Amino acid sequence: MNYNGNILAYVAGVMDGDGSFSLIKRKGCKSPLYFPMMQLANEHERLIDLFVCRFGGRKFMRTKLAKTSKKIWYSWKIEKKNTCIPFLELVNPYLIIKQERAELLLDFSLNHEFKRGAGIIDVYESMSREKTYLKMMSMNSNPDLNSNL
Repeated sequence: MNYNGNILAYVAGVMDGDGSFSLIKRKGCKSPLYFPMMQLANEHERLIDLFVCRFGGRKFMRTKLAKTSKKIWYSWKIEKKNTCIPFLELVNPYLIIKQERAELLLDFSLNHEFKRGAGIIDVYESMSREKTYLKMMSMNSNPDLNSNL
């Protein structure tokens, strides 16, 4: 699909504001499983549909009960390197606030093979993945420390 700079700048702005860039760690049989994930939640379904249409992934609908009404939220999620790498490569140059997180995920995705199941990862690879995971956790818990403003 062909993307122009205006669309990518808009998508990056939305992700800088409402999106999240995460490195997920799941317990595996013999070694933990680490994989990238990007998410966006918003009350405007049309915005979420734009992300799904342009970048793939899944769409979810959530209902939140407020004191006086019921509010509907929509969310978009992509995970695993085959869908995350193209998104990160396209959007990263336009990010401002969360660019360092996106670069960390892209680097992780390009340099660490995704191994599912019972595969054992050697000690050095395991330590490298855990180090990146902890760095991402730190970045996401202290957002002001890694702003590119």
